[in-house]
Amino acid sequence: MLRPGGARGYHTAALRIDEFLEAIRERYGLYVDRIPPGDGFGVPSITDHAALRANLTAFTTRLREIGFYTDLSDAYLAQTITPRYAVSADGTTS
Repeated sequence: MLRPGGARGYHTAALRIDEFLEAIRERYGLYVDRIPPGDGFGVPSITDHAALRANLTAFTTRLREIGFYTDLSDAYLAQTITPRYAVSADGTTS
């Protein structure tokens, strides 16, 4: 995902998985790991929570398969989404 700032007006940076999930919720309205507030949904049941965990697992597995997701441990700080192409803050690409 692109972040504002830098020589081109944007740059890429790795995101933690929780930051990425929050960004796609805010930007696109996609809820991967939780039920949307309102919309006629009640309090999530145990079955709902199990389905949401399975959905998150499937989502991160797909990201891992295509080379965007790295999880070195169970800690969120080590679970990152990395950009395919890097654009640094000074405008260089790699």
